[in-house]
Amino acid sequence: MGCGGNTNVQASGVKGTLCGKHLKSWEDLKEMPYFPGGCKGHLMKNLTPDVWEKLKDKRDKFGFPFKQAIFAGCKYTHLGMGVFAGSHDSYTAFAPLMDKLIWTYHGHDKGAKHPSNMDYT
Repeated sequence: MGCGGNTNVQASGVKGTLCGKHLKSWEDLKEMPYFPGGCKGHLMKNLTPDVWEKLKDKRDKFGFPFKQAIFAGCKYTHLGMGVFAGSHDSYTAFAPLMDKLIWTYHGHDKGAKHPSNMDYT
């Protein structure tokens, strides 16, 4: 899941915040995050400019910010997922990203029910 290649955003002509270990805080995510070449993580694949614009300043009902939810994946670009829910409400508040991640990782559509059989006999 590692990344490599060109990490110079200005040289590549891309506008945004370059992801990598140089990031110190979720507050460093000022613009749409861009990943170094070779990244294959779910965050990189699912964080589109449209999703970023919808969620960049959003917080869940407990005050957990979207940028903090994605920070680990932006700083540590080798992570397979790199997205964390701050509370159960994060799944709803950040649904434009969370629904995509759940689909790509687990194959469950929005609203799918997880069947279980707790009968031990």
